[in-house]
Amino acid sequence: RRVSIAIDNVKRIIEEFGDEYTVVIMSDHGGHDDWHGSNVPEDMTVPFMIYGKDVAPGEIKKEISLLDIAPTIAHLMGIEAAPEWEGSSVI
Repeated sequence: RRVSIAIDNVKRIIEEFGDEYTVVIMSDHGGHDDWHGSNVPEDMTVPFMIYGKDVAPGEIKKEISLLDIAPTIAHLMGIEAAPEWEGSSVI
């Protein structure tokens, strides 16, 4: 039930703002055991969806790491990613 409510809310946001803004939907990874410092896939892979006029429809074919989020958003904003960032834009 709660997932259905979340999906309905995302649909409302896209319907309201999808022509004007790029909508990024992601989840926190939650950590592993009691800390956030590991590189195991459960800690570094997150659900990620993106919708907007500048984004081609389709499935992103690579796993999304938390390291990819900032470079992707920077790309969408027309900003060059900082050279020290380890991730890369997924679009």
